[in-house]
Amino acid sequence: MSAKLFNLPIKLSLEMIAKLFSATQIQKAQNYLIQGRVLEVTASSDNHDIEAYVEGSAAEPYRQEITLVNVNHKIVMRSHCTCPVRTNCKHVAAAMLALVDKKPVEEQRINQWLRQLDEQKTVAEFDDDDQEDKDRIIYVLSSDPHGIFVEFKRSKLNKKGQYNKGGKLALTDIRYSIPWWIDPEDKQIISLLLSSNNHGSKIYIEGEISFLAVTKMLAAEVCFWEENRTPLTWAKSITPEFIWCELDKKHTQMQMRMPGLDNWEFIATEPPLYVELDYLRLGKIDTDLPIKKLSLLQHMPPVPLAQVDAISHKMLQHFSPKTVPVPSEIDFCEITEPLNTRLTFTREFFSSSQIMQPVIRVDHCYGDIIFNASTKPERISLVKKNQVQYQVHRHVDQELTALQSLTDIGLITLEPDPVLASSQQPYYVSVGLLPESIFEWSELTSDGFDALSALGMDIQFDDDFDLQITDAQLDVDLVDDDESGWFSLSLSADIDGQSVPLLALVARWLQQNGEPADDDELILPGPNGGFIKIKAKTIKPLISIIQELFHRNSGDVIAIPRNRAHILNDLSASDVRLLNGERVRNLATKLAEFKGVIPIALPDGLNATLRDYQKQGYDWLCFLKEYQLGGILADDMGLGKTVQALAFLLKAKQEATEHRTSLIVCPTSLVGNWLKEANKFAPSLNVVVIHGNKRQPLLDQISEFDVVVTTYPLMLRDESIYSEYVFDHIILDEAQQIKNAQAKVSQVIKTLRGRFRLCLSGTPLENHLGELKSLMDFCLPGLLGQHTYFNKQFRGPIEKQADVEKSVLLSKRIAPFMLRRTKKEVVSELPEKTVIIQTLELEKDQRNLYESIRLVMEKKLRELFAKKGVSSSHIEFLDALLKLRQACCDPRLVKLEQAQQVKDNAKMTWLIQTLPEMIEEGRKILIFSQFTGMLALIEDELKRLSISYSKLTGQTRDRQTQIDAFQEGDNTVFLISLKAGGTGLNLTAADTVIHFDPWWNPAAERQATDRAHRIGQVNPVFVYKLIAQGTVEEKIQEMQQHKQGLADSILSDGTQGPWQGNADDLMALLS
Repeated sequence: MSAKLFNLPIKLSLEMIAKLFSATQIQKAQNYLIQGRVLEVTASSDNHDIEAYVEGSAAEPYRQEITLVNVNHKIVMRSHCTCPVRTNCKHVAAAMLALVDKKPVEEQRINQWLRQLDEQKTVAEFDDDDQEDKDRIIYVLSSDPHGIFVEFKRSKLNKKGQYNKGGKLALTDIRYSIPWWIDPEDKQIISLLLSSNNHGSKIYIEGEISFLAVTKMLAAEVCFWEENRTPLTWAKSITPEFIWCELDKKHTQMQMRMPGLDNWEFIATEPPLYVELDYLRLGKIDTDLPIKKLSLLQHMPPVPLAQVDAISHKMLQHFSPKTVPVPSEIDFCEITEPLNTRLTFTREFFSSSQIMQPVIRVDHCYGDIIFNASTKPERISLVKKNQVQYQVHRHVDQELTALQSLTDIGLITLEPDPVLASSQQPYYVSVGLLPESIFEWSELTSDGFDALSALGMDIQFDDDFDLQITDAQLDVDLVDDDESGWFSLSLSADIDGQSVPLLALVARWLQQNGEPADDDELILPGPNGGFIKIKAKTIKPLISIIQELFHRNSGDVIAIPRNRAHILNDLSASDVRLLNGERVRNLATKLAEFKGVIPIALPDGLNATLRDYQKQGYDWLCFLKEYQLGGILADDMGLGKTVQALAFLLKAKQEATEHRTSLIVCPTSLVGNWLKEANKFAPSLNVVVIHGNKRQPLLDQISEFDVVVTTYPLMLRDESIYSEYVFDHIILDEAQQIKNAQAKVSQVIKTLRGRFRLCLSGTPLENHLGELKSLMDFCLPGLLGQHTYFNKQFRGPIEKQADVEKSVLLSKRIAPFMLRRTKKEVVSELPEKTVIIQTLELEKDQRNLYESIRLVMEKKLRELFAKKGVSSSHIEFLDALLKLRQACCDPRLVKLEQAQQVKDNAKMTWLIQTLPEMIEEGRKILIFSQFTGMLALIEDELKRLSISYSKLTGQTRDRQTQIDAFQEGDNTVFLISLKAGGTGLNLTAADTVIHFDPWWNPAAERQATDRAHRIGQVNPVFVYKLIAQGTVEEKIQEMQQHKQGLADSILSDGTQGPWQGNADDLMALLS
């Protein structure tokens, strides 16, 4: 090849550019020119090298570099563009179009717009000469076994005005790039055909879109049949005929004929078309048959004569014989009657249930023809009856609407057991399965027919339809044969002589449905698949009890506290029969006759004069005992709970017809106080304290005593022994010890058996309502219901939501069984000063420490007295007394190594337990001690308890600040030493005085007490003297009362003369 042929100059033209780019690219390039996006174009003189800038979608214009090479008059192009396409893009095309005409940009834009306008001309607008030369696409229809398909051919008009045969266009090329020379109208036709046939090697004329394309092809007169170039035209619509033709002696076949036509083809458009091949015309096929069924009829295979009856039956399900005849001669009847839906109440087995379930069968009736309802009904159904074939045109929409209306009123669809169901599945609806839905069934069969009738449906009943609901006689059986404070109750129904337990069934019904109204009915499962109907008002007295106390482990019996025996009176008034339980029934009768708490005479031999409020408390305790109840005596500290309880026990002993032992459980530190108070106020009571390591002999003799006093810790150890007894009374002192219901001691104590239970506590509620419930569960089991019920009904709403209504309701429930008087309420009955000797029992290691010191000192002093004489041993004797007194107060005060290891402390334990209670009652308290070291130890405990306090000792510098903080400020406790505060103080804000350790000089003790009890004091003053039982403290106190002179001599500093007393008197203090 010569260089000259390779480097020939290039002349740019539209034709050349059309060969380098697709029609779509050229179209877009023209638009770019019209929009003025070609900003700059430069080319070499021979147009081999071109550089341009075209505005695209990016912020900066795209740059094009184009190289054209003329090889033997064939143009080869290489191009690069900075757009994402990179090469041979619309931007390159736009740059080259701009070079075709080197006119100014504005003129080029106008020329391109006019060129596009010219391309919109129709065929008729061109001159004949132009049309002869213009390429045009034509559409050629042909047929194959699959249907009618179309081919695209590139053709031109000849001089006779007809299109030549043309060249076939490859379908793959058309799909991806429509040639530039194709008119816009033809582009639309091609797009329609391609959209309905987007895959495959042929385009078949099918469906609605193809019908639209055919319409456009005929309008443009470019649609032909095979090789014939006479355009297809429209013809009139024809109604088809369907006939059966015998193909041979063994086969027949359905054929569709077009009256008046012999040579025609079927086109499966929608609507369907025929093409008449003799006259080259298309027309619509006038039929109601869907196009898919019509197409299937065109391709129906030959039917063996042996299968004609079966085929006839099947075709009648799809076609009316008036339109499409059946191949065999059968008696035929077409039914077009209106729909009537029928509901039949019957019974049926279902796989999920062991009993026959009531159901409603839904049938759709057309005259005498009945169909099972279905969510997918046939539009045409065939039924053969008495040698006649019925074809039923069913109202499908009405059938589905009927089923939906049943769903709308709450009925559900059930599937029958597949093993038992017939081949034609019945359609069942229900309000639910038994036994859960028996109430709904009862309601439907009694009051629900109106709703069903309103739907316009017929209602019928099968003979075996029966819900088997029985009204039965109810029996309540009572068992009351123990002293647990409960009686047992069971509820049953008499069904044909068979007793059927109902309690668990009623409880489950209440759990699911809540409390019923009086006119409601409970329908419960009975024997043999039947049911028992109960009127709610009949068992109304039991409903709240069951809701509160029944739990799933109760079985068919519920335990009810005796304090709620009054419900039996309400049951007696209903239609329920009460059986057995004579004792609790008598109690119920007595409760019904209750007129209020009546005064009871005090027992003989009571060495106490009860104040009015104490007498009322005594009467209240007697009332609780008489009515087999229990309660909480919750008087403020110091108001005499102990003496009220002792008077009550003494009265009970005197009225008892047989001897029974009572049990008192208290903190370890108070056992001595109970014994002392009992001996003082009720000496005729045979009281024993069972405490310590040598208690076993006493445990074996419990039944011989009137009252047994023991401690909370020992209850855990001796549980097996106490559980054997039924006590006449069980009294818990400081009952807040069982406030934690989960604690082992609480659980053990609640299992004790006793005819009467009483709690003594000034603080029955300290932190939360669960503590009050724990106490009530002991003294009145069941009053506040089960734990879950109480939390849901009371504790949660009151504590978390501050529910006032629930709080009032709880107060009303416990009010008869809790008696609480505060000091303020009974202030008029109180004396100006009440002195309380609080005897405390030393515990374990503290007692051992005291005994070891006592034995050593006793031996040492006996030897000293024998050697030096009594009068010369004064200092040694006082040192011995000091150590013993310190051991009573707090072992940490004793300057011995072994004392520092002792953790037990009776007085400090009492103080820690008592102070918060006193402060809660609003008291202001003075605490006196002779030992400043003891006050320091108490101070540490007050800090730990976050109790505000003042302190006055010999080391205190700003005395008045401490006094003012107590008198006028928020400090509730005042710690005072003997020397610093014994005299000269006026502390009338205080109403409580605690002498932590006894003052041997009664006058000095009275002076200290008078810091609070003096002129200006408007409240009664309570004075507590803490005395360690069985110690030197107790003996010095006795000596003060009976041998004051000796006591003064022992405790004097020698200024009152020589030390008096003999060795026996002194050693008695250490014995």
